[in-house]
Amino acid sequence: MGVENVVSSESAWIVRGDDDHNGAQIDMLIVRDDRVVNLCEMKFLSKEYDPQADDDLKMRERIATLQERLSPKQTIHLTLVTTVGLKHNAHSGVFQQLVTIDSLF
Repeated sequence: MGVENVVSSESAWIVRGDDDHNGAQIDMLIVRDDRVVNLCEMKFLSKEYDPQADDDLKMRERIATLQERLSPKQTIHLTLVTTVGLKHNAHSGVFQQLVTIDSLF
């Protein structure tokens, strides 16, 4: 994600919820050796992704669930991976990075 020569591991991530903790499904986690974890949300749409209040809340809940399980020395960057782009609105600021299909190919 813009940083070359940083060793990383990539995977999907699922944690089941219980009475005390929320569950979460994360499309892709990139855990980097520089202590940054990219929590990647994948959106395959024919138009810009237009996040709403409930999307913002879901993303923040996923971040909180992941933070409970990471070292306090690790930083989470919420990354949107999408085909077209991101519509900027009151809820788009939850994403710290944007990767479009053009960036990948």
